[in-house]
Amino acid sequence: LKLPSALEWRTMTTNGAAMKFAKQQLKQIESLARSVPRKAADRRACVACLLRQPRSRSQESLEMFFILRATRATDRWSGQVAFPGGHVDDGESDHQAVARECFEECGLSLDVPGAYRFIGCVADQLVRGGGSRLAVACRVYEQILPEPFLDLQVSEVAACGWVPLSLLLDADCAQPVSSTLQKAPAVWEGLPSVPLQIADLTLARGVDVQDARKGFVLWGLTLNIINCFLGDTGCATISLRSEGSQVPTPRL
Repeated sequence: LKLPSALEWRTMTTNGAAMKFAKQQLKQIESLARSVPRKAADRRACVACLLRQPRSRSQESLEMFFILRATRATDRWSGQVAFPGGHVDDGESDHQAVARECFEECGLSLDVPGAYRFIGCVADQLVRGGGSRLAVACRVYEQILPEPFLDLQVSEVAACGWVPLSLLLDADCAQPVSSTLQKAPAVWEGLPSVPLQIADLTLARGVDVQDARKGFVLWGLTLNIINCFLGDTGCATISLRSEGSQVPTPRL
Protein backbone atom coordinates (compact mmCIF):
# COMPACT_ATOMS: atom_id res chain seq x y z
CA LEU A 1 0.00 0.00 0.00
CA LYS A 2 1.46 3.33 -1.10
CA LEU A 3 0.45 6.46 0.76
CA PRO A 4 -0.25 9.68 -1.18
CA SER A 5 2.66 12.05 -1.53
CA ALA A 6 2.93 15.19 0.58
CA LEU A 7 1.57 17.22 -2.35
CA GLU A 8 -1.39 14.87 -2.76
CA TRP A 9 -2.45 14.99 0.86
CA ARG A 10 -2.12 18.80 0.93
CA THR A 11 -4.53 19.13 -2.00
CA MET A 12 -7.19 16.76 -0.71
CA THR A 13 -10.58 18.37 -0.11
CA THR A 14 -12.80 17.98 2.94
CA ASN A 15 -15.65 16.12 1.20
CA GLY A 16 -14.66 12.79 2.69
CA ALA A 17 -11.20 12.52 1.15
CA ALA A 18 -9.67 13.65 4.44
CA MET A 19 -11.17 10.75 6.37
CA LYS A 20 -10.20 8.41 3.56
CA PHE A 21 -6.58 9.50 3.85
CA ALA A 22 -6.60 8.96 7.61
CA LYS A 23 -7.89 5.45 7.02
CA GLN A 24 -5.08 4.87 4.52
CA GLN A 25 -2.58 5.98 7.14
CA LEU A 26 -4.14 3.64 9.69
CA LYS A 27 -4.03 0.75 7.23
CA GLN A 28 -0.33 1.39 6.72
CA ILE A 29 0.31 1.56 10.47
CA GLU A 30 -1.51 -1.73 11.01
CA SER A 31 1.47 -3.40 9.32
CA LEU A 32 3.37 -3.03 12.61
CA ALA A 33 4.38 -6.28 14.27
CA ARG A 34 2.15 -7.34 17.15
CA SER A 35 5.27 -8.18 19.13
CA VAL A 36 9.00 -7.47 18.79
CA PRO A 37 12.09 -9.05 20.38
CA ARG A 38 12.86 -7.79 23.89
CA LYS A 39 16.28 -6.19 24.11
CA ALA A 40 18.43 -7.21 27.06
CA ALA A 41 18.86 -4.40 29.58
CA ASP A 42 19.18 -3.68 33.28
CA ARG A 43 15.83 -1.91 33.42
CA ARG A 44 12.77 -1.65 31.19
CA ALA A 45 10.24 1.09 30.43
CA CYS A 46 7.27 1.28 28.10
CA VAL A 47 5.57 4.23 26.41
CA ALA A 48 2.31 4.50 24.49
CA CYS A 49 2.03 6.00 21.01
CA LEU A 50 -1.65 6.96 20.88
CA LEU A 51 -3.36 7.74 17.57
CA ARG A 52 -6.84 9.00 16.80
CA GLN A 53 -8.95 9.84 13.77
CA PRO A 54 -9.03 13.56 12.84
CA ARG A 55 -11.56 15.53 14.88
CA SER A 56 -12.41 18.07 12.17
CA ARG A 57 -13.18 17.81 8.48
CA SER A 58 -10.38 20.26 7.76
CA GLN A 59 -7.78 17.83 9.13
CA GLU A 60 -6.93 14.96 6.78
CA SER A 61 -4.36 13.15 8.92
CA LEU A 62 -4.37 10.86 11.90
CA GLU A 63 -3.34 12.63 15.09
CA MET A 64 -0.68 11.57 17.62
CA PHE A 65 -0.71 12.27 21.37
CA PHE A 66 2.24 13.90 23.15
CA ILE A 67 2.98 15.08 26.66
CA LEU A 68 5.32 17.82 27.86
CA ARG A 69 7.13 16.52 30.91
CA ALA A 70 7.20 18.65 34.05
CA THR A 71 10.47 20.35 34.93
CA ARG A 72 12.24 18.37 37.64
CA ALA A 73 15.93 18.51 38.55
CA THR A 74 16.04 14.75 39.21
CA ASP A 75 14.41 13.73 35.91
CA ARG A 76 16.69 12.89 33.00
CA TRP A 77 13.92 13.86 30.56
CA SER A 78 12.78 16.94 32.50
CA GLY A 79 10.81 19.39 30.34
CA GLN A 80 11.00 17.23 27.22
CA VAL A 81 8.27 16.17 24.81
CA ALA A 82 7.45 12.49 25.19
CA PHE A 83 4.87 9.76 24.92
CA PRO A 84 3.11 8.88 28.18
CA GLY A 85 4.68 5.92 29.96
CA GLY A 86 7.29 4.86 32.47
CA HIS A 87 9.16 2.02 34.10
CA VAL A 88 7.90 -1.55 33.95
CA ASP A 89 7.67 -2.92 37.49
CA ASP A 90 8.58 -6.48 38.41
CA GLY A 91 5.79 -8.85 37.40
CA GLU A 92 4.19 -6.38 34.97
CA SER A 93 3.74 -6.85 31.24
CA ASP A 94 4.52 -3.93 28.94
CA HIS A 95 0.81 -3.29 28.48
CA GLN A 96 0.08 -3.37 32.20
CA ALA A 97 2.90 -0.91 32.86
CA VAL A 98 1.96 1.55 30.14
CA ALA A 99 -1.75 1.39 31.00
CA ARG A 100 -0.91 2.19 34.63
CA GLU A 101 1.40 5.03 33.64
CA CYS A 102 -1.08 6.54 31.16
CA PHE A 103 -3.74 6.64 33.85
CA GLU A 104 -1.41 8.02 36.52
CA GLU A 105 0.13 10.69 34.29
CA CYS A 106 -2.85 11.81 32.20
CA GLY A 107 -6.01 10.02 33.33
CA LEU A 108 -6.09 7.99 30.10
CA SER A 109 -7.85 4.64 30.53
CA LEU A 110 -6.39 2.18 28.04
CA ASP A 111 -8.24 -0.77 29.59
CA VAL A 112 -11.80 0.57 29.34
CA PRO A 113 -13.57 -1.89 26.98
CA GLY A 114 -13.88 -0.42 23.49
CA ALA A 115 -11.93 2.75 24.31
CA TYR A 116 -8.59 1.82 22.72
CA ARG A 117 -7.36 -0.73 20.20
CA PHE A 118 -3.86 -2.18 20.29
CA ILE A 119 -2.18 -1.98 16.87
CA GLY A 120 1.42 -3.11 17.30
CA CYS A 121 4.91 -2.44 18.63
CA VAL A 122 7.94 -0.39 17.68
CA ALA A 123 11.40 -1.91 18.16
CA ASP A 124 12.87 -1.44 21.64
CA GLN A 125 15.26 1.49 22.06
CA LEU A 126 18.36 1.11 24.25
CA VAL A 127 19.39 4.08 26.39
CA ARG A 128 22.75 3.99 28.16
CA GLY A 129 23.70 6.08 31.14
CA GLY A 130 25.15 5.80 34.61
CA GLY A 131 26.72 2.45 33.82
CA SER A 132 23.39 0.76 33.09
CA ARG A 133 21.13 0.14 30.11
CA LEU A 134 17.43 0.96 29.85
CA ALA A 135 15.26 -0.71 27.21
CA VAL A 136 12.34 1.49 26.16
CA ALA A 137 9.43 -0.32 24.52
CA CYS A 138 6.72 1.47 22.54
CA ARG A 139 3.21 0.12 22.06
CA VAL A 140 0.87 1.75 19.52
CA TYR A 141 -2.85 2.13 20.21
CA GLU A 142 -5.76 3.74 18.38
CA GLN A 143 -8.13 5.80 20.51
CA ILE A 144 -11.67 4.72 19.64
CA LEU A 145 -13.64 6.66 22.26
CA PRO A 146 -12.61 10.25 23.12
CA GLU A 147 -11.50 10.79 26.71
CA PRO A 148 -13.97 13.28 28.22
CA PHE A 149 -11.50 14.65 30.76
CA LEU A 150 -7.72 14.52 31.19
CA ASP A 151 -6.33 14.68 34.72
CA LEU A 152 -2.64 15.57 34.54
CA GLN A 153 -0.24 14.50 37.28
CA VAL A 154 1.34 17.87 38.09
CA SER A 155 4.61 16.36 39.31
CA GLU A 156 5.09 14.46 36.02
CA VAL A 157 3.27 16.26 33.20
CA ALA A 158 3.05 19.98 32.41
CA ALA A 159 0.82 19.74 29.33
CA CYS A 160 -0.45 17.40 26.65
CA GLY A 161 -2.20 17.50 23.29
CA TRP A 162 -2.52 16.11 19.77
CA VAL A 163 -0.42 16.67 16.63
CA PRO A 164 -1.30 15.79 13.01
CA LEU A 165 0.81 12.87 11.84
CA SER A 166 1.16 14.72 8.53
CA LEU A 167 3.48 17.20 10.27
CA LEU A 168 6.00 14.40 10.76
CA LEU A 169 5.71 13.34 7.10
CA ASP A 170 7.05 16.68 5.89
CA ALA A 171 10.54 16.09 4.51
CA ASP A 172 11.74 19.40 5.96
CA CYS A 173 10.16 19.16 9.41
CA ALA A 174 13.47 18.70 11.29
CA GLN A 175 15.50 21.71 12.45
CA PRO A 176 18.64 22.03 14.60
CA VAL A 177 17.67 21.78 18.26
CA SER A 178 19.73 24.91 18.96
CA SER A 179 17.28 26.93 16.86
CA THR A 180 14.09 25.51 18.40
CA LEU A 181 14.90 25.40 22.12
CA GLN A 182 15.63 28.69 23.85
CA LYS A 183 18.20 27.30 26.28
CA ALA A 184 19.76 24.39 24.43
CA PRO A 185 23.09 23.34 26.03
CA ALA A 186 26.10 23.31 23.71
CA VAL A 187 26.32 19.52 24.03
CA TRP A 188 23.02 19.29 22.12
CA GLU A 189 24.39 21.24 19.15
CA GLY A 190 23.64 19.42 15.89
CA LEU A 191 20.82 17.26 17.19
CA PRO A 192 17.61 17.45 15.12
CA SER A 193 14.26 18.58 16.48
CA VAL A 194 10.70 19.13 15.27
CA PRO A 195 8.54 22.02 16.60
CA LEU A 196 5.02 20.71 17.19
CA GLN A 197 1.70 22.47 16.59
CA ILE A 198 -0.50 21.22 19.44
CA ALA A 199 -4.28 20.86 19.20
CA ASP A 200 -6.61 20.26 22.16
CA LEU A 201 -3.93 21.50 24.54
CA THR A 202 -4.47 20.53 28.19
CA LEU A 203 -2.41 22.23 30.90
CA ALA A 204 -1.49 21.16 34.41
CA ARG A 205 -2.28 23.58 37.22
CA GLY A 206 -0.09 26.66 37.18
CA VAL A 207 1.39 26.11 33.70
CA ASP A 208 1.38 29.10 31.34
CA VAL A 209 -0.15 28.36 27.94
CA GLN A 210 2.51 30.23 25.95
CA ASP A 211 5.36 28.57 27.85
CA ALA A 212 3.79 25.19 27.20
CA ARG A 213 3.38 25.78 23.47
CA LYS A 214 7.01 26.92 23.18
CA GLY A 215 8.10 23.80 25.02
CA PHE A 216 6.56 21.36 22.54
CA VAL A 217 9.73 20.64 20.59
CA LEU A 218 10.26 16.99 19.69
CA TRP A 219 13.82 15.64 19.81
CA GLY A 220 16.02 12.97 21.37
CA LEU A 221 14.63 9.61 22.44
CA THR A 222 11.02 10.25 21.43
CA LEU A 223 12.05 11.53 18.00
CA ASN A 224 14.12 8.37 17.57
CA ILE A 225 11.12 6.20 18.51
CA ILE A 226 8.92 8.06 16.02
CA ASN A 227 11.49 7.70 13.28
CA CYS A 228 11.52 3.94 13.88
CA PHE A 229 7.71 3.95 13.88
CA LEU A 230 7.55 5.78 10.55
CA GLY A 231 10.20 3.54 9.04
CA ASP A 232 8.63 0.30 10.31
CA THR A 233 5.24 1.28 8.87
CA GLY A 234 6.67 2.54 5.59
CA CYS A 235 5.03 5.95 6.10
CA ALA A 236 8.23 8.00 5.92
CA THR A 237 11.46 8.67 7.73
CA ILE A 238 12.38 12.02 9.23
CA SER A 239 15.69 13.39 8.04
CA LEU A 240 17.82 13.31 11.15
CA ARG A 241 20.45 15.57 9.64
CA SER A 242 20.13 19.18 10.65
CA GLU A 243 21.85 22.00 8.81
CA GLY A 244 25.55 22.04 9.44
CA SER A 245 25.46 18.74 11.31
CA GLN A 246 26.73 15.29 10.47
CA VAL A 247 24.82 13.58 13.28
CA PRO A 248 22.61 10.97 11.55
CA THR A 249 20.50 10.03 14.58
CA PRO A 250 19.92 11.47 18.04
CA ARG A 251 22.18 9.88 20.64
CA LEU A 252 21.53 9.94 24.36
